Amino acid sequence: MLRRVLARALSAMLRRIASLSRAGDAPVKRVFSVVAATLIAGGLASGCTRIELENKAEAYDAAISESSNESILLNAVRASQRAPMSFVSLGQINSSPSVSASVNGQFNFERLVGLQTYSANPSSSVTGGFSTFTMDNLNTGAFMSKMREPISPVLIKYFRDLKWPEELTDLLFIASISVKPEVYNRIVRAAEAKCADDSNPRTRRLCDAIRDQEAELSAAKCFEYPERGFIYNSAREICSMARFQIFIRRSRLLYIDPLGRKHYTYTPHTALGILYYLGELIAAQNYSAKSYDPKVLIGTAEGLRPVPLFVVRHGVAVPGEAAVHVYHRGEAFFIPRPELGAIDEARSMQVLDFVSQVISAVTTGKDIPKISTIGLVATR
Repeated sequence: MLRRVLARALSAMLRRIASLSRAGDAPVKRVFSVVAATLIAGGLASGCTRIELENKAEAYDAAISESSNESILLNAVRASQRAPMSFVSLGQINSSPSVSASVNGQFNFERLVGLQTYSANPSSSVTGGFSTFTMDNLNTGAFMSKMREPISPVLIKYFRDLKWPEELTDLLFIASISVKPEVYNRIVRAAEAKCADDSNPRTRRLCDAIRDQEAELSAAKCFEYPERGFIYNSAREICSMARFQIFIRRSRLLYIDPLGRKHYTYTPHTALGILYYLGELIAAQNYSAKSYDPKVLIGTAEGLRPVPLFVVRHGVAVPGEAAVHVYHRGEAFFIPRPELGAIDEARSMQVLDFVSQVISAVTTGKDIPKISTIGLVATR
C-alpha cells in the first residue's frame, strides 16, 4: 500500500517538474534529469536481486557439475598411477546478495512556478557473493565403507532398465567372470558356428568385432583361454581387455546376458573398483608398454560400431580442446571435447555421468565426492 502511495506521489511530482522543464526552466531540467536517472537506477537495482540470485544459482550449479567431473577424473588419474584416492564433499553454501538504491535531496519551490534551490544525492549499490561454504573429509567412515561394497543387482538392473549401452555397463559393472571349462568351450564353438553361417547384420558386426580382437590377441602374443576358469576384466593391457571383451561379445552373439548368471557367474565391481577400472583405461592409453585405445561396441544408426570408451590425454590441452582437465603431481590430464553427433563419438563424458550416478546411488545424498577447490565464476 505504501509503495503505491509513494509511486503516485513521485509520478505527480515528475509530471509537474516535466511540465516546468518543457517551459524552458534550465534548473528544473537539471533536477528532472537527476531525479529521473536516480529513479531509473533504483528501479534497475530493485530488479537486480532476482538476476543476482539466478546468476549465482547458475554459477553454483556449474561449479558443482564441473567439480564432480574433475573429482572422478582426478581419482581415476590417481588410480592409474597406483596413488591413493581422496574424497571430499562440498557442504552448505551461504549466499548474501544485497541490492539497494536511494536518492536524498532537498527541493525548494516557490509556489511551484520556479525553483529556488535544489540538491540531489542519488546512490545505488549492489553487493553479493558466497560468504561461506563447508567441506567434509570423506576418506574415513560410512562413505568409504559404501564405496567398497559390491554394487547391488538392484542398482545394476536400474541402469539396464534405462537402456544404457549394454557393453558399456558390462565393462563398468563386472569385475570378473567365473565359467566352467565345458561351458566356455561350448560358447566358443557355438559362436564360431554362428559366425560361419549367419548373415544377419547384427551377427556380422559382432563377428567382425570378435575377429578384430582375436587378431589383436595374436599380434600381442596373448593366450585366450581363461586362467583357472576366471576371466578378469582388466584394461591396463590389451591382452586382458581383449580376452574379456571377446567372451562377452560371444555371449551377446548367442543372446546370453553376461549379467544374467544363467550360464556362468560374475563378481560385480565396487564403486571404488569402477574408479580403478577407469585408471586402467587411462594407463592403457598413456603408460602401457603396448599402449592402445580401448573401444566399446555401441549401437548407432549404422548398427553396432566400436567407438572410444574413455579417452584421457596426458599433457596440457590447447584452449577449447578439453572438456574436463585436472592436475596431479604437477602433471596435466584432460578429456578431449567429444565430437557430438559423430558416428565415432567417444563416450568419455557418458562414462563420467555413469560413474557419478553410481557413486551417488551407493552413498548418501551428502556424500557425493567433490574436489577440494571450488571455482565460482563472477556473475555481476
